[in-house]
Amino acid sequence: MSKAPQDHIVIRRLSAGTMFAGLLILTGCQTPEQERYADLDTCSGMGAQYGSSSHTACMLQQQQRRDDAQLRTLESARLSQIMAEDARRQHERMRRERRRD
Repeated sequence: MSKAPQDHIVIRRLSAGTMFAGLLILTGCQTPEQERYADLDTCSGMGAQYGSSSHTACMLQQQQRRDDAQLRTLESARLSQIMAEDARRQHERMRRERRRD
């Protein structure tokens, strides 16, 4: 009997994790112009002169870094969704088994 409240806690935590991941995605949004200026500042701060091949490479690295971070966030959100769905299915299965007993 003490397991039922624990099941609800697990589902709530997983749902909260999914919501948190979604909020991270939304709060990390910048306009393309803001991203470009931030990248320009980063590359200039590292000594790359505007228009040089090192500046171009730096700008591409900044975009790749941003793309990688977004991909990790999306993968984390997807894993949270999978875990929440698995927990929900497990909870329903346990509920059906308890009803049979």
